[in-house]
Amino acid sequence: MDDIKIQISGYLDFDFSLYGKILSVEKRAPEAEGKDFSFWGSVGEIMCDKTSIGVVRSYPQRELLCPSLEKHDNSTETLIPVEGDIILVIALSNTDNPEMVDKDTIRAVRVKQGDAITLLPSVWHYAPMVLDREVHTFVLFEEDTLKNDLTQEKYTEKTRIHLEVPE
Repeated sequence: MDDIKIQISGYLDFDFSLYGKILSVEKRAPEAEGKDFSFWGSVGEIMCDKTSIGVVRSYPQRELLCPSLEKHDNSTETLIPVEGDIILVIALSNTDNPEMVDKDTIRAVRVKQGDAITLLPSVWHYAPMVLDREVHTFVLFEEDTLKNDLTQEKYTEKTRIHLEVPE
C-alpha cells in the first residue's frame, strides 16, 4: 500500500461531531466579565473519574509523517495547545474490526491556540504535530490511561500517513 495522503483542514470543514467536540469561545459571550478578565464556563466535559494532566512538546518536522495511531476506549482525551496551533491526525475505527483504523475516516485537523479538542472514547489519534515552531499542548484524560487503556496501530514505510499542507 502506498502512503496515505491527508490534507490538513480546519475542524469546521467536516462533521467533527463523529470524532469529538471542539472547545472554543469564539462565537459565545462570556458569562462573567471584569475590568481585567472574561470568563466562559462549561466549555466542555471530560469523561473520567480521576483526571491526569500531561504535556506534549511537539517539534516541527521537515515532512509531516504520522507513524502510528492510538486510541483509548474508556476515556475522552482533551488536548489544549498553549503556544501555537497544532495539527491532530484523527480517525474512526473500522466497523467490522474496531481494533483497526478505518482508513477512509482519517483526517488531519488544525486546532488553533486558545481552542481545545475533546476526542470521544475510541477515536484514533497521534500526538500533536506542528508546522513551524515548538508548541506545548496540555493533555487531559483518565489517570493511568497509557497503562490500562491504550491500543496502537503502527505503520511501516509503505503505509505511512503523509500530511499535506494546503496552499
